[in-house]
Amino acid sequence: MSIRILNRRDTARKISTSPTQIDRLVLAKEFPQPIWISPRRKGWVEEEIDAWLKSKMEARVRSRS
Repeated sequence: MSIRILNRRDTARKISTSPTQIDRLVLAKEFPQPIWISPRRKGWVEEEIDAWLKSKMEARVRSRS
């Protein structure tokens, strides 16, 4: 198993939003928290982003029922 870490820009691109919106979602605790790779560098675990996206799709399906 390999763990892929996405930077802020790639994370925003993956969910089709802006890097600023990623920051807002993180502050609101509505998005997976980043991990600190070094004192000046953070990233997001791609598997956690995928799970977040899946939960959004499942919520969409439930809201249609």
